[in-house]
Amino acid sequence: MNQNSKKLKTFLGLAIFLFVGIIFAAFAGYRFTAQKPITLISDVQSKANLSIERFHYTAYRVGIKAWNIDARTAIQTGDGKKAAFE
Repeated sequence: MNQNSKKLKTFLGLAIFLFVGIIFAAFAGYRFTAQKPITLISDVQSKANLSIERFHYTAYRVGIKAWNIDARTAIQTGDGKKAAFE
């Protein structure tokens, strides 16, 4: 029984270590990619039109819902100054 207990402890230790490593890698990958879209979006806005389907936006002021927009499509012009909702 003692040898089986050692094997089980080793296996569980490795499994926990692997699980923690996977969680850390996923978190680090998310943090890395979460910072990239800002530059990507600014590049898209300056070079092309932008279209989004099933658009929903809710504005809050001081924690209270002020207004919302629901649209099938939202289209933004290339200069980023105008948007149309349908």
